[in-house]
Order: sequence, then structure tokens, then C-alpha cells
Amino acid sequence: MSDDSNRSQKSQVKLALFQIKSLISQKKFRFLEDRRKNMETLAALGWLPQDVPDVIYELEVDDYFSGPSDDWNSNDRNCIWEFGKYLPDEQKTIYIKLKLTDDILAISFHFQEKEIVYPFK
Repeated sequence: MSDDSNRSQKSQVKLALFQIKSLISQKKFRFLEDRRKNMETLAALGWLPQDVPDVIYELEVDDYFSGPSDDWNSNDRNCIWEFGKYLPDEQKTIYIKLKLTDDILAISFHFQEKEIVYPFK
């Protein structure tokens, strides 16, 4: 990836994170509780769904690894962002998949299952 392309992509991720954090601050956040993996991860961590925005709010550009991409389940385009967040206390990484539209939908929030390649680390 060229330096200009890398800077452009980084800027796009920074903007998305700004929008995500702004929407969380406005209480425009939803968590998919009907996904078994999500709830099993929260249970293993001793967390509740209302704890998830705190972790997402801590995301940084270096945590980004994919997106924006299209939502396969709707006609929404360029709205899916994927991150990995290392939890030092647990020594595990959480895979986070967010849908950014008029609000934030945490589609996936579970322990990492596949290798994550971070383009900015």
C-alpha cells in the first residue's frame, strides 16, 4: 500500500471512529444479544451488554483491520467496520464487527477465532 493510500485509509478509519464514538455518546448504540457467541463471550468476561460501548469507545486506529464493507443482510453499503481489541487482563483479543448507519449496531463481539492482520500496527 502506498503512503498516500495508507494515509487516506487511516483518515477514513479516524473519521469512522469519531462517528462511532459520537453516536455512543448520544446513546445510539445497539448490541445483538440474540447472537450466542456474543453472549457467551460476555458471560466468560463477567460483563453485561451495557459494558460493550465502553470497550468500543476505547478503539483506536491501530485496532482496525477491515472496512468499510457492505452489509450482506441489507442494502446498506460501506457500513461494516471490523476491529480487534486486546484485553490485557484476559490476555485475549475480542473481534468486534460494527455497523455504522444512523446508530451503531454491534453485530459481533466475541473472542477472536481467526488470525487478525492489522494494517496500521
